[in-house]
Amino acid sequence: MTTFAADIASTLGIVVCNAMGNEGPDVSSFITPADADTIIACGAVSSSGTIASFSSRGPTADGRIKPEVVARGVFAFCVNASDTNTFGYSGGTSLSTPLVCGCASVLLSAHPDWVPWKVREALMYTADNSYTPDNIYGWGLIDLLAAVNYTFNTGDVNRDNNLGVSEVVYLINYLFKGGSEPYLHYRGNTNCDQEVTIPDIIYLINHLFKGGPAPCSY
Repeated sequence: MTTFAADIASTLGIVVCNAMGNEGPDVSSFITPADADTIIACGAVSSSGTIASFSSRGPTADGRIKPEVVARGVFAFCVNASDTNTFGYSGGTSLSTPLVCGCASVLLSAHPDWVPWKVREALMYTADNSYTPDNIYGWGLIDLLAAVNYTFNTGDVNRDNNLGVSEVVYLINYLFKGGSEPYLHYRGNTNCDQEVTIPDIIYLINHLFKGGPAPCSY
């Protein structure tokens, strides 16, 4: 029920950040609602970027990678839980999550028009493991400055920073041969009809070879 609630909150415009839990290193050891598919589940790393042994792991029951990102959650400086007048050091994914949440807040300050999925995507796809995400680090350690400068490029389905024939081949392979899903699903939605289908291939071919409209923007 908490997972359903987190997803609903996200669809209503709230950027939801949630701790993965401190039940690692076992596989699928996360706590709900970290398995929600529209939120930012946060793992914990040390100051050197090494995953904490306690940081819970994915995947979800339906095979999705978790966490989304990681931040420092080992020997993190924080308010003393038993004395609000002093500070100390503590550990846990409950320490890394507020750091990610703070960065999400900065992104919304810099880009007040961004909806939750844009904040989530910007943090995930500028993190240091974004090309090889896994169920330990997810997409990796966040990079706030890179996230602030992140751009959304529709059509670049294979993430090569170029819009060309390779995108057409990639989409054909995905739709007809069971190839990899576009790097981000919306990038394959070149005609902005909210789904990746054959018309998107036609739209992209028309743009590349006939001077048709460029892929829509988000």
